Amino acid sequence: LSLCAAVLGGYLVGRATSKFPLIPKNLWSKEGRDEYQDEKPTEGTLQLPQGFDLSALTASASTGSGRRRIIIVAKQLPVICSREADGKWKVEWEDCRSSLANLRVLKQYFDVKWVGAPNVEIPKEEQENFETLMEEYDCVPVFLPRDIHERFFNGFCRGILWPLLHYVMPQTQTNFGKSWDSYWQAYTAANTLYGTVVLRTVESPTDTIWIQNYHLLLLPSHLRPRLPRAQIGLFIHTPFPSSDVFRMLPSRHNILSSILCADLIGFQTYDYARHFLSCTKRVMDLDFETMPGGQLGLKHAGRYVSILISHVGIMSNIWAQTASSEEVKQQVKQIKKRCAGRQIIFGVDDLDIIKGSLLKLQAFDRFLAEHPEMRDKVVLLEMIMPSKAPLSEAMNVGEKLKIEIEAIREKYGPAVIQVIDQPFVSLPELVALYNCADVAVVSMFWDGLNTIPYEFTASQDNETPGALIVSEFMGCSRSLNGVFRVNPWSVESVAEAIYNALSLNLDQRKAHHGRRFNYIMSHTVERWSLGFLDNLTKAKNFCSGLTLIPVGWGSSVKLVGLRSDFRHLEEDALTKTYRSSSLRFLFLDYDGTLTPAVTVKSKSKYDGPRKDVRQLLKQLCEDPNNVVFIVSGRKRSTLTQWFCDLKELGIVAEKGVFIRWPSRFQALFHDSAPHTPQEQPQDKSERDESVEELEGQVVDRDWETLVPLDDFAWKQVALQIIRSYTEQTDGSWVEDKETAVMWHYENADPEFGQMQASELSKYLVKVLENHTVDVVRYDYNRILEVRPKGVNKGVACSVILQTVSHLEQQRLGGVVQSPFILCVGDDRSDEDMFIAVQHRLDKKIENVRELLREGHTSKRMNSSRLRRVSASIHEMQQLRSVDSQINKCNGDNKPNHDHVEPHCFSVCVGLKPSQAQYFLHDETEVIHIIGALAACSRLSHHTLLSPSGSSSSSASSYYNSASLSSTTSTLPTILASPLSSPVRSSSLNVPDFSMSDGHYSQNVALPNPDSIPTIYSQPPSSRASAERSALSGLGGRSSFSRGLNLLA
Repeated sequence: LSLCAAVLGGYLVGRATSKFPLIPKNLWSKEGRDEYQDEKPTEGTLQLPQGFDLSALTASASTGSGRRRIIIVAKQLPVICSREADGKWKVEWEDCRSSLANLRVLKQYFDVKWVGAPNVEIPKEEQENFETLMEEYDCVPVFLPRDIHERFFNGFCRGILWPLLHYVMPQTQTNFGKSWDSYWQAYTAANTLYGTVVLRTVESPTDTIWIQNYHLLLLPSHLRPRLPRAQIGLFIHTPFPSSDVFRMLPSRHNILSSILCADLIGFQTYDYARHFLSCTKRVMDLDFETMPGGQLGLKHAGRYVSILISHVGIMSNIWAQTASSEEVKQQVKQIKKRCAGRQIIFGVDDLDIIKGSLLKLQAFDRFLAEHPEMRDKVVLLEMIMPSKAPLSEAMNVGEKLKIEIEAIREKYGPAVIQVIDQPFVSLPELVALYNCADVAVVSMFWDGLNTIPYEFTASQDNETPGALIVSEFMGCSRSLNGVFRVNPWSVESVAEAIYNALSLNLDQRKAHHGRRFNYIMSHTVERWSLGFLDNLTKAKNFCSGLTLIPVGWGSSVKLVGLRSDFRHLEEDALTKTYRSSSLRFLFLDYDGTLTPAVTVKSKSKYDGPRKDVRQLLKQLCEDPNNVVFIVSGRKRSTLTQWFCDLKELGIVAEKGVFIRWPSRFQALFHDSAPHTPQEQPQDKSERDESVEELEGQVVDRDWETLVPLDDFAWKQVALQIIRSYTEQTDGSWVEDKETAVMWHYENADPEFGQMQASELSKYLVKVLENHTVDVVRYDYNRILEVRPKGVNKGVACSVILQTVSHLEQQRLGGVVQSPFILCVGDDRSDEDMFIAVQHRLDKKIENVRELLREGHTSKRMNSSRLRRVSASIHEMQQLRSVDSQINKCNGDNKPNHDHVEPHCFSVCVGLKPSQAQYFLHDETEVIHIIGALAACSRLSHHTLLSPSGSSSSSASSYYNSASLSSTTSTLPTILASPLSSPVRSSSLNVPDFSMSDGHYSQNVALPNPDSIPTIYSQPPSSRASAERSALSGLGGRSSFSRGLNLLA
């Protein structure tokens, strides 16, 4: 509905602001026709859309010469090269029938260069001189070896890609499987050669590169990594098939990924754009969206890619001027004399299976059979143009046409059909044929760039015009009014259209012609090309605030757009801040962060953390300066099973509903442990035995719940609804958690699954409106979740930060130093956590815990108090609009990190758009960083210099006697109290977390600690000087750094 509304709105606005009305006033009268035709543009006048700023377009991104460079890349140069008698090369531009040659109109505004292969093979010894000759025509030739050219053009382009784009399936080729690898390699190699020449032609990294048609679909992926700031546009002149057809290509993902490296992708019609968007959805799981200004677009790897729908125009004035020339008038008289006064039906076709020539002849046969009175009054002039199809295919089509033509002549006489079959037809000859035709029939099956209807209309006499019949599957059929649209496969409808067109009187023909003529005269190739370049500039501006980083190789390259302030986490900066902080928070996601990310359903029930990861977490937890939490969406029973022996490790389960505090905090919550509801049973059909998770023993008093658990009647309602949708959606499944229900549709049909998720979300919101629940969709992961209202990972982190910070204020009796915060996650639910820790939202909300519980215990769901709670939780923390914030990652809408705490490190795992400040590439790097922090803790005084267990007992004794409300008692030192009696030992092993067969080994020994001064018993501000004074006794900084940063 949004797409239809956008297209309809754009159409209406365009018509409202157009200089030409949709239907002229009183068009059937002579005055109306004269008024309409008086609007014909004068020669040389460019009519641009209202609001179009030509000066701004030509001035932007100017080169040193003062003119913006445009590089037009096509398979073949728009020049005709031939060798003269003396052996020299003769070069001349193609005439106005060539769309590429028509782009010379841009030379008055830009510095234009053409890159492409010449139309003839150039001997290797002459290539250098030929390049020099081409400079006079602003052309840069690409010389393809004969073998590569044959497999590239005739093998892949014309043999595989062209038929597929026109709905001819690969199974029609008997050698498809054997020849695919060879043809695909040639296509890749040819695109690489084109890319090399383009890179030599570029003057500035911001030049504009305009790629033409399906021959060079891999070229954007070769150019983008080397020219990240260039404006790259791609216009596909052929049809784009439906996703079911395009997905047959073995290289579908490579081609689509390369196309999306462009900034703007152009199509002839909306149908072709719609098919492309469907392909990206089904192959790459990308959703289209409406860009600013109403343009369609995609977001791929953090970059915005715009879609433009615009049909190519022609040099209308040249065709009209040629039609009025004396030469053409003389040829028109000769043609009419040859046709002996018959009405002329004209057709132009190539010897190609997609042109529909045979069906057109059969429709003409049907017309003559149904209307015998017309047999002596009409003649069909059928012009056969040379075909670019393989010779065998062209000969096959030609033989069938010859048989059909002979059959028609035998039935109705030789005068009813004349064939014009010659290698070359001059422009005046073609214009004369157009001018004298009473009806033109252009009934191709599938065709994108076909300007024959435009040329026919521009060549007609405005006083005695003819009628036009076009196929409804042609690209130009949508843009033209005053035509008969037919289904070319329906012989009956084509025959009927021919009769109706011949039956029009003069006034009717003039009315139809007037509708077409003014559109064609105003929508020229100049207007089309300038419009494309203008949209290309706007599309590039969408990504102006991003840093583009290439990932991958060759045609598989992906350019990831990241914020300019989104950078890789450096170990040195992290460990330096870590060592200087006396209070540290570590919030670590589990799946995808400490272990590879896989779906819950695919996990073995014995999955758990690796041994080396458990060892690192244990070492971090043994440092009493640290508050370490695993923040996961898994059930608390599973997390308890895995981490039950790590008593000082905090756990957040089910995305914030449950919190298990480290053992030294447990006394705070034992007195008010709430009742836990029993988990709802699941059908065996929803969970395979192989994916059932271990049920660890859960002790309620060890867990705090952020929301009351006494009312979960909504779960049965939600489960019943979700299960009904699961039955109707193949590939979906239900995950029943203790306090939430999740519907996974990642394996469902991409479009149907998303549609079902949208409907299910609306239905659940309506049914559960009187319950304190949130219905959340994670479109990136294709998951829908129903969970307690206001609870997520960000809220849980705010509660933890608020609680521990409050305790520190009590201990110190005033303002505490900003703590060190490390927050690491990999998916969209972790974005809540990033926002919460970066902006320290616990400072803005007086008591997150109390607000949550009050909101869930309120009996009146519409009370003002609950609305205030919702505003505090959702509006202030901005956690309900995380997805929208992630999308606004460029320009003026990029996340504001100006007020982020200086000791806060929010880290996203994987190179992807995120609200985090930093990124790490994968879980291996995360473990590497955690290992570095664990090494620092081992070297700190709480581990190296304190008796075993003394720090833990000291902290535990405080938390067992303190409460959240006590503020006046004298509190003992708890988190950072220096210890006076260091441990002396002859040797001390400190782990070196270096990779060995994918795991971390501990095998490096430090020098005798007797030589290490008691540095870390001093305040942080004095530690730096103490470190420097100790270097001489430790063999210099290199040896000391080896102990502090074992991973460097």
